[in-house]
Parts: sequence; C-alpha cells; structure tokens
Amino acid sequence: MSVDGAWALHLEHGGDEPVQLVLFGVRHIIHPATSELDILAGHNAFLSVRNKESSEIVADWFTFHANTQGADSAVIFDRALPTETDKFAKRLEKQLAKIERGPIIVVSANVPFGDPALPAEQHPFCVPTAPGKDRMVVPDPDPQHAPLHEVHLFEIMRQRFLQKARAVANIDVYD
Repeated sequence: MSVDGAWALHLEHGGDEPVQLVLFGVRHIIHPATSELDILAGHNAFLSVRNKESSEIVADWFTFHANTQGADSAVIFDRALPTETDKFAKRLEKQLAKIERGPIIVVSANVPFGDPALPAEQHPFCVPTAPGKDRMVVPDPDPQHAPLHEVHLFEIMRQRFLQKARAVANIDVYD
C-alpha cells in the first residue's frame, strides 16, 4: 500500500521489543508505537498540525471550533522539537481546563516532517501566490518547520488514534 508515494506497512508485533527491518540493504531498528484507539472511541475529533502557533492560539482555535463544529477532542501533531512539545501540551491543558471536552492528544516526532528543501512555512516564499518570489532572498531550508512533505502523517494518526472516533475533521490551527 502507498500513501502519497510513501510505503505504508501494517505489521503486527506482539511484544515490546524493537523490530529490525532491512530496506535496500540497510538495517533499521524500529520502536513501534502501540495504537491507542480506545482513547477517542465515540468522540468527535479534530486532527490538526501545530507549526509554531502559541498554546493560546491553539486553545482559542479548539474552543471556537468545538463550540461551532461540535467536536470534543483533538489529535494535534506538534512540529516543534520533541523537547518543546511537553511544555506546549502542559500550557494547552491548563488553558483548556475550564471547558468541557474529551481528550486532547499532542504528538511529536523525532524526525522532521517538512520539505527538506524549503524554509519555514511562515516565510512568504512558501506562499504560492506571493508577489516578488523571483526577487526574494530565500532563507536556508528548515525541514522542522517547512511545509509538510510527509503527508502520510495523517494516515499514521488515523491508524494510531482515530479509527474508532465517531467523526474526524481536519481543520488547520490557523483557520
């Protein structure tokens, strides 16, 4: 199976030990993540990506869309470095403590999911219709925050958290 040109392998593994996989003659050690499908079972969930937005903005985004769209939970892929994700998740939890809701799952990765050839997504060069792109000085590539290159991320989140959710809406944090 392929998701946007990326291989998607479904492997069942009964233990907690890492899996060794050889691809094109290179041995990889993979530490599989366990699916946690029951956490969001029956919930109306958002799936979104955070790319440098503050916890205040994400809390406002969730509150607004929960009130207008009827969602009660979320899976948020945090594009920050994994060391920053815990701090963000704690701030977000504190800001959402007063509203009635289901689980908010904040996930990060130890590898960049952005395009390795592009600057941060917030730079005007990454706007398709930006005027004067031919005259811009393009910053160095920033795969940690560049536009998503690894779109199979959404399939990973579905397989790991969202299969038993009642409904899922993909709404960007900045919308």
